[in-house]
Amino acid sequence: MRYKALYRQLRPLMFKDVAGQDHITKTLSNSVRNSYIAHAYLFAGPRGVGKTSIARILARAVNCMAESETAPCNKCSTCESILEGRALDVIEIDAASNNGVDEIRELREKVRYAPAECRYKVYIIDEVHMLSTAAFNALLKTLEEPPAHVIFILATTEAHKIPATIKSRCQRFNFHRIQKDVIIKYLNNIAVDLNVVVEQEALELIARAADGAMRDAISILDQSLAYSENKITLNHVMNLLGAVDDQVFYNITNDIIINDMIAALREIAEIYHQGHSLEQFLVDYLYYLRNLLELQVGIDNREIILEDTGLAKQQALAISREHLYTVIHSIVKAANEIKYAHNQRLVAELAILESQFIKGSDLTELAARIGVLERNIDKAGRLPVLPEESIEFVSENDPKPVEEVVPPANDGLSEAVRTDPISLTLIQRRWDDILDRVKEQDVITNAILKDAVPKDFNNMKLTLQFNDQFHKEQADSEAKKRIISGVLEAALGARIEVKGIVKKGQVKQQPESVESPKVDIVQQAIDIFGGKIVTK
Repeated sequence: MRYKALYRQLRPLMFKDVAGQDHITKTLSNSVRNSYIAHAYLFAGPRGVGKTSIARILARAVNCMAESETAPCNKCSTCESILEGRALDVIEIDAASNNGVDEIRELREKVRYAPAECRYKVYIIDEVHMLSTAAFNALLKTLEEPPAHVIFILATTEAHKIPATIKSRCQRFNFHRIQKDVIIKYLNNIAVDLNVVVEQEALELIARAADGAMRDAISILDQSLAYSENKITLNHVMNLLGAVDDQVFYNITNDIIINDMIAALREIAEIYHQGHSLEQFLVDYLYYLRNLLELQVGIDNREIILEDTGLAKQQALAISREHLYTVIHSIVKAANEIKYAHNQRLVAELAILESQFIKGSDLTELAARIGVLERNIDKAGRLPVLPEESIEFVSENDPKPVEEVVPPANDGLSEAVRTDPISLTLIQRRWDDILDRVKEQDVITNAILKDAVPKDFNNMKLTLQFNDQFHKEQADSEAKKRIISGVLEAALGARIEVKGIVKKGQVKQQPESVESPKVDIVQQAIDIFGGKIVTK
């Protein structure tokens, strides 16, 4: 006989057998018992949490022939025919492959006919969000006012894709991800029934990998049974999942804390050569870091699997909050990029290295530096550049108060800032930087100054030599002078007056005006027309 998957063998047959969805099973059970049966239901939630199972239980419950308050009985002829898939009145439709308007029109024609043997004709439409817009529109009227003998049960993992007009015509039930403790208990009961020994750490890893989906958890257990027969250990499950031991995550995090990047990269190399999925490694490492963050804020989740459970708490206290944030952001970025990377190992290694670019103490020092600079902005909005020695940084290991450094009220900056006296040589050396600053404020002024060179500096007056008269005249305008002087003051720390000259030999001589010979227009007219001058 062909083997049947474990999750299919263990599919719940009663509302009370469904794990982790008590808010739904209780409501539906009461509805059936009190005959408050709606014409349409919408089951929305993640994969593997019981949507299809509850839909089938509901289909049997509304058609059960037994007079029992715990419907369905699963013993009457109707229940048995539905369980065996022989019932003509319970129709399951996969909307992913029957998503066209023609299939829905065919359904509309069939709903008119009375049930063949059951009390209700039940349509279970799985992955209903895959229907096309035209199919939804065709279903709309039938869903709003179906025949009295028809019940629709729509199931979806993406409820946001279903039109609001469909949602409003259904009773909606939101399925939750199943809690980890519930999954572990359920799997443990299965293991007892099958007379199989499963280590507690193995059950915890299976529940973690299932991510709230009971079907996934049972499938992993089924695969583990085939791998290890009568005893399932943590190593068996790790080998099946391609997962990495939490001890490796502990070692890598410890290497990051002590800034031993060589050891961290060796751990990555070992994971790679052992054939583990680096994509899954990053996902699992994020789970580990999240648990560290919870331990740091005081949540004792006990989800990190280490031989010494106290090591995780010690590590959570050893790494600063800011540094942990940086590591998490780096791994999140890598986890998104590694899916499309050709060299996944490089992505994982870069994620570890990038986590050291900005450490917690660096962030604290940076915050202190910014605080000092903000306090020293003068009323005119100018930001003095202070020497690094004049700022005391606050670090976690040596919390010293930050002293405020106030610049003296003189022409710009303190003498400590002027490491070199302002001279023509200094201006020429920094001329490219000055041009860049001018460009940030005005591109046209920058283009004009590219034609100029600093020629002379005396008594805080800078002479710029231009190659042509046009650029010199443009630079002499008040607006351009104001921009140039402002940039020079910001760059050199003093107000400097600017004037322009034209390079010798480059001044274009204006052509002398040529006097045109004086012409007697009246005499020319007399000569042309043969007239004469008449006087009174």
